Amino acid sequence: MEEYADQRKDLDFVSLLGSMEEGAVLAKEHYQDFDFIISRANTADLIKKSVPITVLDIGIGYYDILRCLKTAEATHTKFALLGHLSLTKAAKTLCSLLEIEIPVFSIADTAEALYTLHTLSAKNYQTVICDTVAYEAARKAGLTPILLTSSMESLDAAVNHALYLWETNKKNSITLSMMKETLQNSSSDYLLLNKTGTLLYSTLQGDFLQNIQAQLKKELPSCLTKEKRSFFITVTNKLYAISAHLIENASEPYLIFYITPSKLPINHSKYGITILNKEDAQNILTKSLYNTGVRTKELLKNAKSMGKISSSLMLVGEYGSEEDYLAYLYYIESKLHNHPLYKINCDLLNEKNWNFLTNSFHSPFTDNDNTIYIANLQKLSVDKQKLLLSVILDTNAHIRNRFIFSCCTEYKKTVSTAAMEYANALDSIVIPVTPLREQKAELSSMCALYINTLNETLGKQIIALDDDAACALSEYDYPGNHAQLKRILKQAVIKTNSLYLSGSVIRDILVQEKQLFPICSNTNSPSCFNLDFNQSLDEMNRSIIQQVLKNCNGNQSVAARKLGISRTTLWRSLNRG
Repeated sequence: MEEYADQRKDLDFVSLLGSMEEGAVLAKEHYQDFDFIISRANTADLIKKSVPITVLDIGIGYYDILRCLKTAEATHTKFALLGHLSLTKAAKTLCSLLEIEIPVFSIADTAEALYTLHTLSAKNYQTVICDTVAYEAARKAGLTPILLTSSMESLDAAVNHALYLWETNKKNSITLSMMKETLQNSSSDYLLLNKTGTLLYSTLQGDFLQNIQAQLKKELPSCLTKEKRSFFITVTNKLYAISAHLIENASEPYLIFYITPSKLPINHSKYGITILNKEDAQNILTKSLYNTGVRTKELLKNAKSMGKISSSLMLVGEYGSEEDYLAYLYYIESKLHNHPLYKINCDLLNEKNWNFLTNSFHSPFTDNDNTIYIANLQKLSVDKQKLLLSVILDTNAHIRNRFIFSCCTEYKKTVSTAAMEYANALDSIVIPVTPLREQKAELSSMCALYINTLNETLGKQIIALDDDAACALSEYDYPGNHAQLKRILKQAVIKTNSLYLSGSVIRDILVQEKQLFPICSNTNSPSCFNLDFNQSLDEMNRSIIQQVLKNCNGNQSVAARKLGISRTTLWRSLNRG
């Protein structure tokens, strides 16, 4: 060491002698006088746990191990090698390459070294290659020790590495000081974390800081891949907007998380506004009936192509056609998937949240780079539809964010006027949502997927549909689309205690569904009829009542309600003349 110190006039070296626990004690007593410590093997490990400054392991080179092996062979005695894991790992590699068969033992502390040495002595070993930890103990155990020492080259490499780390840490300290100076002028609270989630600086304190930090650690993998990312977290029943900024111009990446309390109430979903992250949307899609078959691949391909453009989208289709799931898919595949998705369900909005959306400074419409999904646009009154469109256009919200709309129609009805007005005004891409009756090829896969989901939630073990059940489901037209299919399957699973859903159970449920959703898909259907206009008015009324009564399976109360007349009037009409 003294010889090497003479060569390095640029450094101030101090040598302290102490093995394992002794070395750790010495380091703890004197570390404040030094910039870094260089030690070896087990002693280095203990010192690292004892002091807050940089500690480097000198290490053992392959040449050092080979030299000792040749020395041991020259003794013509039975020998073994033991030492710290870093030493024994290198020794095993070298012995394997050279096809040298000797026992190699890893030791963690002095007690383990003593035990191993006494065991070797009892087995008639005479020589042991070891480091300083075991050297004196080997003599006491009656073994000849061959000391493994680090070469001057290994020492030089360790010193140069220590200097590099010290210089880097010095630069990082300067960088962090500059960051702190800059951040202190921010109006938001913030945290500064490194890539492992270690806190470097924060304006927050106490339990709140710990809760925030714990949640942000979970977001690190996603945040480290993007320059900027926005999302929401909940802490102590309050919602916070998080803006993550990746800093890569330092020696290692850092993340600044700006934290802003959200003005949106935590129970926002009750009033028609829901905030989702990419992970939330993915979890919902996993359980979607769309998540199966060839059509899914087509939808995904289309979503990927749409994700490359910023145009707003208008999803049009019948009620129950799972427009939500398509909206989530388009969001996930878009360029903005690292920013929140706001889902605004017009069917659930109350006046408070309507005012929040159209008048508040904190409305999603005032933000940038978010995806805003407005579902069930047709549920707004005409006046509110016009006002909402005006707000979007006047604030350029559709330029600063990406909008996705859904506008639903009744069974086999054309696209609504509202959908076309919005699509024209915002230059939206109109995407028709295929009704379930046109997806019969995927029906069995959809059913299997949803039955599996129902098994988990309802504690069932149903394998599949039997052939009769599959046939019954394939014959139905589904005016309520995917939502109706899910309702039918859920009822069937609840009623079934066997391994298969039977045709009889499915057909009983379909009878009920047909009463709720009377349909007429073609003129050949037994539920359809041609009205004879040569009949008298009373005769035509009676024909209509008879057909409705037939569709309601003879239930006069249900038929009367559908016709908007009393049971008495229905009875009189049937028996007139």
